[in-house]
Amino acid sequence: MKWSRLLVGTVFTASIVLVCVGPAFAGVVMAETSIQQSPVEETSQKRTIYVQGNKQKVESESTDTITDLDNSVIYVIDKNHRSYAELSLKALHPLRPPEARNSVLNLSKTGKTRVIAKNSCNEYRGTAGNSVVNTTISACVSRNPPGADQVTAFEHKMMSRLSGRAIPQSAKGEAAALVLEKQSSVNFRIPDVSGRNAYRTASLLARTEISDIQLKTLPADTFEPPKGFSKLQRRLPENIPEDTPHVPDRSIEAIAPDSSHNCKSAQA
Repeated sequence: MKWSRLLVGTVFTASIVLVCVGPAFAGVVMAETSIQQSPVEETSQKRTIYVQGNKQKVESESTDTITDLDNSVIYVIDKNHRSYAELSLKALHPLRPPEARNSVLNLSKTGKTRVIAKNSCNEYRGTAGNSVVNTTISACVSRNPPGADQVTAFEHKMMSRLSGRAIPQSAKGEAAALVLEKQSSVNFRIPDVSGRNAYRTASLLARTEISDIQLKTLPADTFEPPKGFSKLQRRLPENIPEDTPHVPDRSIEAIAPDSSHNCKSAQA
């Protein structure tokens, strides 16, 4: 297994990071479904995300990822082979080329309100592009749902460390926000090799939705590699090469959408 590629894809599971920090409460457990569509295939994956204090676990069918900010380590667990790799957080900086980290997309409030995972959320949408590529991003943001303070506090700390920059915090006393659904659609033109047209169009769609949120105190071993699993001795490089594939849709950072009608989305 190519641990570095797997890690970059899983560490940003909670892909839209809302900069709203508050006090820590009991652990948070969120059930999430992710769907990706391309011209050649459609894939669907169910995940469970656990957050408590400075620790997060992303659990999927074959692979778990544990992020421990207290000890600055990430564990990537291969359940099929009963093994795991331990990686320093330093190995994930930078995750993307510099030019990708500076792009900004304005998200505007559409006025639509929906109910997801039993919580009301407001829809935001933004579009950017040129004659070749057009990207549309939408997010349904809920103010102060269960566990939002703890989830956003963890994400704020993690993104600040991984991006190597201080992410602005929201105003003190402002209600924490959580993205319950996010979707990105990328449409692009490709040359028509048949010669009948100058170009053809293709699209990529990625959508993630939280279906359930629970608050519960999580045992310490939730955030530890399972007993009996073997630790891989192979060491990954201190810095992942800049050409390491990243997940363009799932690594979006929404900068604190507040009571106004606009927010910003910037790649970390």
